[in-house]
Amino acid sequence: MKDKDWSAHWDGLEALINYRFSAAGRRAMKAACLHGSMSQEIPGAADLRVPRRRLAWIGDRVVGLVLADLLALRSPDEDVGSLNAPFDQLKKRTSLARAARRTGLSDFIVASANGLAQAQQDNPLGEFLEAVVGAVYRDPDGGFDAARQVAKGLLAASVESYFDPEERAREREDLERQLDALLAAAGGASSAGEP
Repeated sequence: MKDKDWSAHWDGLEALINYRFSAAGRRAMKAACLHGSMSQEIPGAADLRVPRRRLAWIGDRVVGLVLADLLALRSPDEDVGSLNAPFDQLKKRTSLARAARRTGLSDFIVASANGLAQAQQDNPLGEFLEAVVGAVYRDPDGGFDAARQVAKGLLAASVESYFDPEERAREREDLERQLDALLAAAGGASSAGEP
């Protein structure tokens, strides 16, 4: 990509998450966005791998707190114990990846042509969402309140869809289709038990 393309890419990400990074925070934002496959494509990209993991680690903590808060606000009369199952499910990387896809955040992960399919898988995509939240947290103009707002914007629809029976059925069907495709590629039976 040319510099002009990168600028539009970063601006698009900021518009999506409704947060403008400071000049100092742009390095963290770029680290959050770069998939490991870019280490050979962009000079200095390999140096951003460790900061990206740190950003995801920090973002993971913010995401957990935001999910707990969203669940508590949505179900104020529920016993705390009954909130553990939805929290655990929504906190998984598969759910975070689904949130990244649902909101369009997945369009902003930067991967090489060979690494794009891997970058769009659940684990790297969930880590990417966490890294973006962590980058907002670490931005000198950001901090916890800004990171909380970004995470809330990315995750609120996921919390609501968790409690929607029709949405849960669609997600289950999608997972069964993915499993069937994997089993078929491996020469196995379908998830319905048919050969």
